[in-house]
Amino acid sequence: MTCNPNWHEIKENLKPYEEGQNRAKLIDRVFHAKVEQLKMHFSRITFPEKLVLTLTGLPHAHFLLILETNCKMHTPEDFDKIVSAKLPSQNANPHLFMMVVQHMIHSPYGSLNPFTVCMKKKDDEYPLYLRLNNRSKVKFRGDIFNNKWGVRYNAYLLCKFNCHINIEICPSI
Repeated sequence: MTCNPNWHEIKENLKPYEEGQNRAKLIDRVFHAKVEQLKMHFSRITFPEKLVLTLTGLPHAHFLLILETNCKMHTPEDFDKIVSAKLPSQNANPHLFMMVVQHMIHSPYGSLNPFTVCMKKKDDEYPLYLRLNNRSKVKFRGDIFNNKWGVRYNAYLLCKFNCHINIEICPSI
């Protein structure tokens, strides 16, 4: 989870001439409140056996959820219910499209490489998430992006927290 300096809780507490970067304590308080909300959310709905939180300092935090045995995901269909790596349709869901473009697209010049276009799971390997090769494109920050540049996300959490919130599934050790 990464802090979003445009959260309304931050913006509404700034004076007209102030910028969020000049109010570190405010940003810190809002970010930690959002982290607590996410922790409570996980403990209510995901049935974790164990929840580990690592705050790596502002502006982000890492969570590790170890699910109870009866809640673990084992098939690609299970993964697809929780995690998406595709660019949603702008016409079908404009709000989710805006959230993905704003928070979950990484530049081809950034640190991430493009990913594959299919999903399969083999023992002791990372899952490869479904990435449609549907020629869907978006222009963002002067570059053209397609499904291979999206970061894995959960649509509900992305829209609820309005920030970069990357979801990974580790099906085995």
